[in-house]
Amino acid sequence: MKRKLFPLLIMILIPVLSYAETIDVKIKGVDDGIKTTKQRDYKEAVLFAKREAIERAGVKVKSLTTAKDFVIQSDYIESEAEAVLLPGYDIIDIGYQQDGTYLFILIGTVKTKALSTDTNEVERDGNYIRYKNGIVYNENTGLEWFVGPDEETNWQEAKKWVWSLTVAGGGWRMPSRGELEKLYKKGSGTRNMTPLMRTLGSWVWTGETWHQNSSNVWFFNFDRGKSFFYSINDSHIFFRAFAVRSRR
Repeated sequence: MKRKLFPLLIMILIPVLSYAETIDVKIKGVDDGIKTTKQRDYKEAVLFAKREAIERAGVKVKSLTTAKDFVIQSDYIESEAEAVLLPGYDIIDIGYQQDGTYLFILIGTVKTKALSTDTNEVERDGNYIRYKNGIVYNENTGLEWFVGPDEETNWQEAKKWVWSLTVAGGGWRMPSRGELEKLYKKGSGTRNMTPLMRTLGSWVWTGETWHQNSSNVWFFNFDRGKSFFYSINDSHIFFRAFAVRSRR
């Protein structure tokens, strides 16, 4: 039987506060009550809990419903929200209930995203602006970028660095293939990207796995202008980590 497509609730959030604030949350996570696999129902419950946690961060929420793949839904909740569930949260896995829903309890901390405090422009390259704090802003896409350490980096190291980045209030994430593709401009700089993104590397990790449960992750090759996949456990001299977020 075909699974009914679960609608995406994209969160467009307007902060009540102009500074970062943290709140503790304890939330029940439930799925839609339609049994599929334990793994998928668990992920649906996680998505529900994350959405509820973000709503409790003291923000106004405008909801737009769009049909999207479930995996992408999680990316939207993590990247578009003006509040984030901080890493290190705990989950009490309760499992299936009599009504067929999957239930767990999420206990953690939510942080509202602070506005960038350093807006001193130091360089400009077309639609790109580099600020004193190292952030590079693309006026066309509305995305802010921050380049990681200019050294060989495997995917696990890249992920850890991005999650721990606190520049201008934090809220950073790993980019998607599509976002990196928009950075690509053949002949620009020395790496086919704006020279304001200062790196000697030309292969940049994404946050996307090749397919569900895969140990291979997509990366974007700026030498060739295409995406490829590579093992999360391996490294290469050309691999780098970029962090991205939507401008608030």
